[in-house]
Amino acid sequence: MQKVRQRSRFYSLVKRFFKILTIGDKLLIVCLFISSGSSLLLIKNIHAKAKFCVISVNGKVAWKVPLSENREIVVNGHLGDSHIEIKNSKVRMLDSPCPLKICVKAGCIHRPNDMIICLPNRIIIKVTGEEKLDGITW
Repeated sequence: MQKVRQRSRFYSLVKRFFKILTIGDKLLIVCLFISSGSSLLLIKNIHAKAKFCVISVNGKVAWKVPLSENREIVVNGHLGDSHIEIKNSKVRMLDSPCPLKICVKAGCIHRPNDMIICLPNRIIIKVTGEEKLDGITW
């Protein structure tokens, strides 16, 4: 019963608010929603395409594999062997000897500059894409 009263109060406040607004105010609000939604779509599509998976062990690049290639890689790290899977242009850590398995729980990555880091085993998996110059690069 309490929730019904709270909802009815909310709806009555919203109705009062919209009665105060003019047609121009309502059009402005609709335009703001449309422009913010379209800008989110543009930002989502502006990222470079992912092309490679770079696997580093102890800070040195051990593998650079194209994401178009489906394969499983066994990487020998500080604690033991880690299993990395590249499938359908996505990368994930299948198994690692680290105690908390945070790198395994990270799941799949596929966007440029996404990373999976296994600190105990000293392995870094990074997805790289097309290198484009941006406004900050000289």
